[in-house]
Amino acid sequence: MNCEKLSLNERINILKMILYFDESGLKLSDIAETMKIPKMDVRKDLEVMSEEVKKDGIRLVYENYKGYRLTGNKGDLLVKRVGIIEDIIRELKETGDFFNREKSTTWHREEYFYGYIKYENMEITRKFLELIEKELSLKIDEGNYNRVFSYILMLINFDELYDNMEELLSRNFLFHTPEYLAIERILGKLFRENDRKEKIKEANLLLITDLIMGIGVNGLKNDTFYKWINEEAVVEKIIEKVSEMINLDLKEDRILITGLVDNLKSSIYRINNDIQIINSVFKDLILNRDKNIAIVKKAIEETEKEFKINFTEYEIASMAYQIKSSIKRTKRKNIKKVLLICGLGYGSSKILEESLKEYYELDIVDIIPYYLADDLIPGYKEVDFILSTIEIHRQFEVSYGIPIIKINPIMQDEDFEKLAEYGIEKNRTSLSLKKLVSIIESNAEINDKQKLIENLKDEFEDKIVNDIQKTGHTLRKLLKKENVKFIEGAEDWKEAILQSGNLLVSNRKVTSEYVKEMIELVEKHGPYIVIEEGIAMPHAGISENVLETGISLLVVKERVALPEGRNANIFLSFAAKNKNDNIDIMNDLFELITKHKFIDEVSKMKSYDQLKQYFKEVIK
Repeated sequence: MNCEKLSLNERINILKMILYFDESGLKLSDIAETMKIPKMDVRKDLEVMSEEVKKDGIRLVYENYKGYRLTGNKGDLLVKRVGIIEDIIRELKETGDFFNREKSTTWHREEYFYGYIKYENMEITRKFLELIEKELSLKIDEGNYNRVFSYILMLINFDELYDNMEELLSRNFLFHTPEYLAIERILGKLFRENDRKEKIKEANLLLITDLIMGIGVNGLKNDTFYKWINEEAVVEKIIEKVSEMINLDLKEDRILITGLVDNLKSSIYRINNDIQIINSVFKDLILNRDKNIAIVKKAIEETEKEFKINFTEYEIASMAYQIKSSIKRTKRKNIKKVLLICGLGYGSSKILEESLKEYYELDIVDIIPYYLADDLIPGYKEVDFILSTIEIHRQFEVSYGIPIIKINPIMQDEDFEKLAEYGIEKNRTSLSLKKLVSIIESNAEINDKQKLIENLKDEFEDKIVNDIQKTGHTLRKLLKKENVKFIEGAEDWKEAILQSGNLLVSNRKVTSEYVKEMIELVEKHGPYIVIEEGIAMPHAGISENVLETGISLLVVKERVALPEGRNANIFLSFAAKNKNDNIDIMNDLFELITKHKFIDEVSKMKSYDQLKQYFKEVIK
């Protein structure tokens, strides 16, 4: 090509192509020789380009032996790469030379483009979009087609730019979706037809699936295309709005940014496909009208409008929980950050959270169900510890250097010792809400007691113990004579769960299918229902098999062996009609076990009258 009369703009375009698409970087001597200009002129061009890319939050840096390269937010770099390809595609279409390499003695940006983009990849991209539109009944907006084409072409052409674990982690919920499977099949066929021996990598497949999902959500017209592929920018905007509302800067909290980025797309996918993940901790925020929920609702209004989606109450509570944790982190920089993994994501998670709050000052970053642990743990690289009530693969401890500590939902001496070995010492100073209110009542006139209680809870957050409600009240109300049973022994744990579950069936709380599901869950996931030695809480998910919220109590004289060496003689089975109903039960049970010897006392009982007497003494 003739490079003797290149304009500044043409030289800048060459530099952009190299810096944005060549992973090996840009060497000054090489490019000076190619363009037939002095090194000093290339340096001046790079200075001009450096100032230009700064406006997009991207920096031009120099590394010994590697030369110049661009650094910055991966989303910002992604947007710029797509924009460059889109501009060139538009020029190629305008000249009628979209799929034919131009032969010319003069320089054109398109020539450098073909040095990085393989011709067959353009054909594969065109054919792929044609086939995927038919397969998934998609409608790609004509004005948006070049943008979509450019993005997918880049992912197909540049495997090395996007083959990283982070992309896999933040979008792994898309694995095995109909969209992913269709994309994998169609691209695999097109690669084979074009004699491509290599396969497109999983990370890039996930990014393409993510884009196709976005087209299905709102068409990704106008600016929403770039916001969709660069969700970190969307999350940063949400955090900026939250920071303004609470007058506290959360914008530097990488844990919050990563957590919301990882959750944004999966949340939209769940809403579109009517999928809900049960977690009573988030529902607790809703029931208590946590102030962060209202803040999140306001902060996401623009995002909802742009993507034409309404976040559910649960999804908003999930974000509010992360915001709440971030506020604590920002105010208390030296607090240990902890990820909790428990049972099916409710029940034991609530009990463990209360146990930890009772004795420790920790930042509980998130609570996840263990069946999602393998997928989600790698996304929490900045936590100090992982506390789990079940065994977790040690590979994560090795890979990320995060200690995984297995403890009981209701903490025992062995758990305190285990945590102490990791430098987590008991230093919790809890405040009794009941005593605080009593002191205020005796020294001042209270106009609105309930408002006072809510203000105290907001001000002291998890440093306060909510002991206003009488312990035992909820369980006494639910455990009537007809759903309590005492037996001498059970053949095995299955029979114990069957007998306990049949009490729910006979009282028209659940169907027999619900009882079968309780047994199957233990067979599949192990004895996660044993929340402490001696007591098990059999339960299954919320479904049509739950007729009405209910609870039953089976007391077996001799303890029954469960898998993995666990034992129980108290089987407190429950079924929840909705996700709110189990929170009061859990709070009540935690207080009874930790402060009123529930397991020891109930284990000795032989009649319902003794149970009534126990509650009478506790509640008085």
